[in-house]
Amino acid sequence: MIKNLLATVGFAVFVHYGYQHYLRYQRLKAENACLREKWKDCVGKANP
Repeated sequence: MIKNLLATVGFAVFVHYGYQHYLRYQRLKAENACLREKWKDCVGKANP
């Protein structure tokens, strides 16, 4: 019984950290896309 409870808690912690990693990845991916667009605009204006 205790082993099952500890396994469940451990799995919940694992899922939580995995989801936090996924959310961080999505934020960085969106930020990268935004910075790429800004960089394209900046480079396009610098080299007419």
